[in-house]
Amino acid sequence: MIRGIGLQSFRSFVDNTFVELKPITVFVGKNSSGKSSLLRTFPLFRQSVEENTTGPILWYGRFVDFGDFTDVLSKNSSNKEITFSFSLIIPLELVQRYSYYRYSGLTKSQMSIDIELAVYSKDKKTKTKEIRINLENAAITLSFDDNNNAKLVIESDKAYIERDGLIARNLGQFIPNVQLKRKEETAVPPASYYYSSRHDRPLEASFIESASKLTKKYFHPRTDISQITGAFNKVGFLSKKDAESVISFLFKEQKTFVKNFEFYGEGIIDELYPYVIGWNLNNIIDATNSALSEFYRNIKYIAPLRATSERFYRFQDLQVNEIDHTGSNLAMLLNSLKPTEKLRFEEWTRENFDFVVKVEQAGAHFAILINTGSGSENYNISDMGFGYSQVLPIVTAIWLETERRSMTPRKPITFIIEQPELHLHPAYQHNLAIIFAKVVSKAKESGVDLKIIFETHSQTMIEALGECIEDKSGLSENDVSILVFEKNEKHQTIVEKSYFNEDGFLQNWPVGFFSGR
Repeated sequence: MIRGIGLQSFRSFVDNTFVELKPITVFVGKNSSGKSSLLRTFPLFRQSVEENTTGPILWYGRFVDFGDFTDVLSKNSSNKEITFSFSLIIPLELVQRYSYYRYSGLTKSQMSIDIELAVYSKDKKTKTKEIRINLENAAITLSFDDNNNAKLVIESDKAYIERDGLIARNLGQFIPNVQLKRKEETAVPPASYYYSSRHDRPLEASFIESASKLTKKYFHPRTDISQITGAFNKVGFLSKKDAESVISFLFKEQKTFVKNFEFYGEGIIDELYPYVIGWNLNNIIDATNSALSEFYRNIKYIAPLRATSERFYRFQDLQVNEIDHTGSNLAMLLNSLKPTEKLRFEEWTRENFDFVVKVEQAGAHFAILINTGSGSENYNISDMGFGYSQVLPIVTAIWLETERRSMTPRKPITFIIEQPELHLHPAYQHNLAIIFAKVVSKAKESGVDLKIIFETHSQTMIEALGECIEDKSGLSENDVSILVFEKNEKHQTIVEKSYFNEDGFLQNWPVGFFSGR
């Protein structure tokens, strides 16, 4: 689960700007204040993870076009690197998926990880310059040169480890894996040490070997170092406290170590923990990449200007599983629904918006019809107001992901919507905000990580969210964040946070924001 994202030296975000993401996060501000730039980083990273790329960022792709690195780099910044920040919570089950052994009875059910990804441009290619991974009890820094040579630094409390002679691999990931440069004299450890060929065995073995030599002094002189090495190989990526418990268990038969651990346990773990991180480095990278990739692959982006409706659509025998970001495949998706699904969708729109959407087929063509509930007659969508063609991709995408498909705790869903109120009467704007609140409330009850992040100029939608909080209908003040974007005298974007109190009243709201006074 992503808790927040940040930018630095990205267009008008010159200084480091970090925003916390709530179940509902609203971007507001004047035109050209930076709202869209930040919002579009979500589809930017989706297109980056979905394509086979040579670097971490695909600036121009299926969803958005940022140009290239030089177009995005802040013009009035002396920094020649763009930095992205991510704050994650990774469940233990994902962490253990990339470990050689699984454990029970651990104190931590999830791990907090903060990441900074700095990229630069070389020969028109975007390359990774530095990655910093902050764990709860350690920090990892990976630095890369133009030839993908890597330097590793691990810091934990008073301990510090530095390793050169590494090379980056899998450069198209958020975080590339690293391994030792291959040398003839590099010994490959026995295959029984490892259970996955994806990891760099010499790098892992080097950390285990160093840790074994470091801690040998706490064991009986006759203890074979291979026993220590074999036990350390069973220690996966754990919190410092859990690593202490596992190590204590693994050496419970070593009486000398047990005695020393009773007196010097804290110091031993302080010395040892950076090495635990070291031999699990690629496991940590894989788990982090998996969490980021899962989040961004499940981004549902709706662009600001949706496709104009047509009177008739040609029939295509296609199964459509997702609304296109412009809504251009809306008709095909509605036509591909099963009869029972069409009835459910009709009932859902009637209940929440007081209109019904139908699909009527005529020969090789079909049409989208709207019934506003005022009579029994259906009207072609092209004869209705422009607002229907703009709101239908949004409401259909929400219904598709939250009503048609069963939501499970394993699948995060994040809607990114630009100007949902476009060409909508205030009454429909109000209803749309109410739907956002209902969907988020239902997701909370089901244990689903669902977020709706949207940019708006609509006072009606913001007030509707406050009403939902006031009504105590499932949406709480902690579920909503209002982020106010503005530019300072240097034309740099500044983001201030506004929020609702428990009675649904806005706090820290700029005076005269909507009136301009």
